[in-house]
Amino acid sequence: MDNEARQHALSLGLALRLSHSLSGGTQGILPRTKLISKENEIILEVPDDLSALLGVQVNNRLAALAGCLGKSHSIRIREDL
Repeated sequence: MDNEARQHALSLGLALRLSHSLSGGTQGILPRTKLISKENEIILEVPDDLSALLGVQVNNRLAALAGCLGKSHSIRIREDL
């Protein structure tokens, strides 16, 4: 496995860990969230009514994913109508 493939596998694994930490495996949560990749930043966008799912674990997993990709990270809570 070359370095690029290894990096891809690592980032995919970190993204999967983040998704499970956020959703707890509960159906219907992930489709309501967005993971946005900008040039230098990864943004996790979550609706206000799911903000209780955010915590240290989710933030740490998002930070790990962003770090793997060489980007900063942030979390946005949006108010859905």
